[in-house]
Amino acid sequence: MTTFDRIEPRLPELMDDLAAARIPDYFDDLLQQTARTRQRPAWSALERWLPMGTIARPIVTLPAPWRPLVLLIALALLLATAAVAFIGSRPPAIPPPFGLARNGLIVIATEAGDLATVDPATGTVAGLVTHPASEYAPWLAHDGRRLLFDRRGTGTAESLFVTGIDGTQTRELLSRPTEIQWFDWSPTDDRVAVTYDVDGRRTVSIIDVASGAIAPLDLGVEPTGAVYWRPNGRELVLEGIAAADGVVTHGLYLVGADGTGLRPILPPLASETEYMAPTLAGDGIHLAYHRWRQPDQLGRIHVVDIDSGVDRALTGETDANVNEEVPAYSPDGSLIAFERYSDDVGGGYRIVVGSSDGTGPFRALGPAHPALTNGAVVMFSPDGTQLLVNYRADSSTWLFEIASGGEQRMSWPTKVEATWQRLPT
Repeated sequence: MTTFDRIEPRLPELMDDLAAARIPDYFDDLLQQTARTRQRPAWSALERWLPMGTIARPIVTLPAPWRPLVLLIALALLLATAAVAFIGSRPPAIPPPFGLARNGLIVIATEAGDLATVDPATGTVAGLVTHPASEYAPWLAHDGRRLLFDRRGTGTAESLFVTGIDGTQTRELLSRPTEIQWFDWSPTDDRVAVTYDVDGRRTVSIIDVASGAIAPLDLGVEPTGAVYWRPNGRELVLEGIAAADGVVTHGLYLVGADGTGLRPILPPLASETEYMAPTLAGDGIHLAYHRWRQPDQLGRIHVVDIDSGVDRALTGETDANVNEEVPAYSPDGSLIAFERYSDDVGGGYRIVVGSSDGTGPFRALGPAHPALTNGAVVMFSPDGTQLLVNYRADSSTWLFEIASGGEQRMSWPTKVEATWQRLPT
């Protein structure tokens, strides 16, 4: 019988044989390959920069909640609507009532008896108010959005109207069987001072533009021409006559807008030629006028400080052959223009302009016109750089550049009356 050859007794010997260290045959080839291959840059190993726990963390994607998104969209729409409402509710920009402003449209009374607007940059004329009656004497509010004008029907009856700069919302403020002599907007454009006849005597009334309420003023003097609001809105400057003990005097006066506190700015004088064509500067302090000296009949421009009563001749002109008449202030009060009559233009006149304090030369602008032709109407542009002049001698209208002396004759179908719109800068 043969004995079975079991492996267990030989297992330790076999284990030693298998565990012996050996180098594989391809080991030399492997070393040659790795020697030719560059090591991977250290920066390319992501674990060098970020913790491995962060890199290995799975990204959990959750569905976005829809309710906050809807609320966010609704809030954005609400804010947009509120912004539109706020912008739409803001009042339009308006210029200051006094001082320089940007030039807007010019409103004129046409030869046909209507009102029209003129774009001074292009010369474009557009109808504004057309009516079978005659419209004239337009006068724009300080904010440039409304204007006053006279309407004359048959006979001497007149009516004072207010309308928008676009010709809409036209309505009557005052109707009189006789002539309306003067009107002026208050600084806030909510009231109008109007001079007209009441029972054969001239008076000044204050009209509330919104309500139409009319408040006649008991002044103690009879106004004879211009009535101006001071910038404070509480006082009026006017020229008027008074009679006492059979003596009639003419003067320049300051009075409250309620008709109280009347006082003369300068001593009233017997001659009506002493205080002529008064015009108020935008500062509400200085009042320019011209006066005819007796007996040589020399016309001179004067400026008076309303509060102190200090009066001075503007130019110091002494030539007996030179007359100065009808002053007009620039919007900021720095310049003044007037008519100068002299033998240099054959006894006729030219428009001159210069500093309102009387310093420096006064320069002549535009053509000369003959005397005894009722002069000219002079108006500064809102920005103070131009003069709009309408000559009564030939009904011509000119636009003068003050700095350069440039001139342009306009072809507008205008009469004397014109007013220039102020716009915000």
